[in-house]
Amino acid sequence: MRKDLTLIGILFLLVFVFFFKAATLEGTFVTGDISGSDLNHQNYPLKFFLSESLKAGRLPLWCPYLHCGFPVFAEGQVGALYPVNLLFFFLLRPEYAFNWATIL
Repeated sequence: MRKDLTLIGILFLLVFVFFFKAATLEGTFVTGDISGSDLNHQNYPLKFFLSESLKAGRLPLWCPYLHCGFPVFAEGQVGALYPVNLLFFFLLRPEYAFNWATIL
């Protein structure tokens, strides 16, 4: 049991070191090339909408701001009912919640 906890601690430390800037909230995850990426054009805006909806006390069923409307609740990548997302995106600013949800 002690060996397992030690290995989990080492793994957590390695992840923290690898994602140091994101974990300490000094930066955010940005990927893609010149034209951008799904992260910049779809994933982050939908997570932002998730955060704003949760803070307003409602579930993010439909986003009228993306394309001609988008079914956010049905989108699997948003994770609208994932407990980690519910907690982080309700309590933290969207960019911080995005960092920690991605790291975990």
